[in-house]
Amino acid sequence: MINKLGVIVQDLTNSQSTFFLINTLNRLNQEDNIDCCIFYETCTLAMIPPLFSIFHMNEMYDFDGTVISTYMLGTKRLIDSPTPRQKFMYIWNLEWAKIPQFAYNNIKDIYLNDEITLIARSSHHARLIENCFKKPQFIFDNWDKNEVKKLCNIT
Repeated sequence: MINKLGVIVQDLTNSQSTFFLINTLNRLNQEDNIDCCIFYETCTLAMIPPLFSIFHMNEMYDFDGTVISTYMLGTKRLIDSPTPRQKFMYIWNLEWAKIPQFAYNNIKDIYLNDEITLIARSSHHARLIENCFKKPQFIFDNWDKNEVKKLCNIT
């Protein structure tokens, strides 16, 4: 069985998260023979060359591997997709806390969905997320390669 890992992003804009994400997926692809890809919403140039496939978000609906979403709207689309084997949401920043006129009812269906396993960036974030929604099952910072492998049951 080929291990497949897809990550949903808004775009590949220059950011700390994107830098670590691409580096980790490059390493997983080259060193661990994991078939990695990114599904984007908006096409942008990557800050460093990806050594894996990049697809528009619509292609995710045919993907049967593990998928990690990195933002709320992407996670909503992931919930609606029947094909991924495992579904995760990596909460890099607390984007829900930055929404003007925050309405808990508007996002609880995403964070509390039984199909989605939450991942926090730090133990501090994990406590905040658990207090507001549910306990993240994984904590890893900066797309740590070994933690991503554990998350996907890849040893």
